[in-house]
Amino acid sequence: MTTAVTRPFVLELADPAATELAVTGGKGASLARLAAAGLPVPGGFHVTTAAYRTIVTGGARRAVLAAAAEVDADRPETHEAAAVRIAAVFAGLEPPEEVAAAVRAAYAELGAPAVAVRSSATAEDLPGMSFAGQQDTFLNVRGEAALLRAVRDCWASLWTARAIGYRARHGIAPDDVTLAVVVQELVDADAAGMMFTADPMTGSRETVLINAAWGLGEAVVGGQVTPDAFAVPRSGGAVSVTVGDKTVRTVRSEQGTREGAVPEELRRRPALTDAQAAELAGLGARIEELYDAAMDIEWAVRGGVPYILQARPITGAAAGGPATEVWNDSLLGDYLWTNANLGEALPSVMTPLTWSLVKIFMANAMATPDIGHPLYGAIGGRFYMNLSVMQTIGAAFGMTKALDAANREVFGRLPGHMEIPLLPMSRWELLRRIVPLVARMRSRLARNIKALPEYLKTAERRGEELRSKAAAAGSAGELLRLWETELEPYLVESSAMLQAAGKQDGNALVYLRRDLRTMLGDTDADAITTGLGGGEGGLASLGPLTGLARLARGEIDKDTYVRLFGHRAPDEFEVSVPRPAEDPRWLDRQIAALGEAEISVDEMLAAQGAARDAAWKRLEERYPDKAAKMAKRLERWSKVARDREETRSESVRRSGRSVPSSCVPGRSPALGTTSTS
Repeated sequence: MTTAVTRPFVLELADPAATELAVTGGKGASLARLAAAGLPVPGGFHVTTAAYRTIVTGGARRAVLAAAAEVDADRPETHEAAAVRIAAVFAGLEPPEEVAAAVRAAYAELGAPAVAVRSSATAEDLPGMSFAGQQDTFLNVRGEAALLRAVRDCWASLWTARAIGYRARHGIAPDDVTLAVVVQELVDADAAGMMFTADPMTGSRETVLINAAWGLGEAVVGGQVTPDAFAVPRSGGAVSVTVGDKTVRTVRSEQGTREGAVPEELRRRPALTDAQAAELAGLGARIEELYDAAMDIEWAVRGGVPYILQARPITGAAAGGPATEVWNDSLLGDYLWTNANLGEALPSVMTPLTWSLVKIFMANAMATPDIGHPLYGAIGGRFYMNLSVMQTIGAAFGMTKALDAANREVFGRLPGHMEIPLLPMSRWELLRRIVPLVARMRSRLARNIKALPEYLKTAERRGEELRSKAAAAGSAGELLRLWETELEPYLVESSAMLQAAGKQDGNALVYLRRDLRTMLGDTDADAITTGLGGGEGGLASLGPLTGLARLARGEIDKDTYVRLFGHRAPDEFEVSVPRPAEDPRWLDRQIAALGEAEISVDEMLAAQGAARDAAWKRLEERYPDKAAKMAKRLERWSKVARDREETRSESVRRSGRSVPSSCVPGRSPALGTTSTS
């Protein structure tokens, strides 16, 4: 390479200096290492971090860091706000002529071909972290002007909302990251995909796993296609293959790349021969030996020749052992756990995706401050609440009896003479942690209670709009951006609204039921409060049942039922479970079962109403001086109950699955990807 090209702004692909993370970033350093080892890496060059620093300096640097300083790791809206501010900074920047000249010279020496332009951050592809896909890549870039634009856009992509949020959550300071760019000849691949030198699910290194599809690799990496899955034994045994239905492929176009349909004759044909799969596995073994780690590798094949496009250490459980998690938070301490109440909405073992959503929900729907012990957890994959936390807080504030009564109403009666173990914390330590948070929590709750009526007015419409947007997402990237900018913030809001709905009148429900049990016993207390306010405009939880009866009588049609109640299901918090709206035969089965029932819905509700009236009459007879006051409490509580149930219904509506399988985030079936909400 000429002297002009070897300036610090540009380095040859295999230059020894290019293996330094601080010079070429994680992706660039890895490619330099692969090229230096003689592996088949497409030719190219690095635009170093020194070039990035020539434009992110002075006022631009101060503006970027000022925007990044406003980021709160736990508030996605701040990530998006910072990204918008920083994008405006980069829109007005151009690389200095000395940088542009070095890039043009390196590109000319490469032969000015179509190239792939890839971002390479200095906080990327690090052990224990996965920054994959957080910065931009541009394929089929042609010409000097387009190349310089792509380089600038790569620099700007260091500050996407997703990248900002990920670094914030992992404690990486904004001033600690810069970005290099890798420019390589574009392999116009016949087939491409991913290769894993360890089984991502078990950690086993007995076989090399390869996912393959036709065309460029973006369709596989982005999850737009179900690829072929090859298992190549390291012992040299027969290659096994599961052929995927490869409906789309990424191909070159005049504007860069596009998604195109795979010809029918290729859809069920393996994208690799057994010999090609074995050759790729051999390259994977060499790369694993070079890094002394299990590797995640992107590859391409053109004219039967394999190319290595990228390699990174596997950051999941397969890097160090089996990927089988132990979901047993009971090991965290001497606590008493219960599966009552919320466990009714999550009766099954949760998928990891559902658990991640439940954690967001709980963080915003529960009013208990963080005191260093888990308020909830997963045991055997099922949701549990930690009774020891609230019991300890109640003891510290002298509210043990009141809390015991509340726990009985919410979680049921404890068996036998079981005691709830208290946390190993002194009263003063507990108060020190809680008191500073109480005012803030009360203020937040008051704001949410005030906002609740407006939320309920618009929740159904907003929920359906977001479901439609998710269903219309054309790629995993679009879906991810929608999650960060709209879906996750709405999940946070709806969770907070559910808390507000139940707290409008303090603990009215808990104390009302407690007092009714004392006055009348369990049976009459349950009769008075069960289904109170049900029927038209009543409890939302009764809506699916009464709606079925109305549908059977011809008062509403199927489309109306699905619109109103199609998001409700027995296991409705589990996002992998199809909703009634997703199963065309569900309604017919329910109507048929309704016709075979020994008692109709109307008869059941009438029986409930009669039992409620009889129990109320007994209360009036026994406590004539308290009946009027109790009636007002019941009226007040029934409104809270209706709002709570309606808010819960809307919270479930936003969890409905609206995402086509082609948009499911994840790299391949080998990674055990699952649908998202």
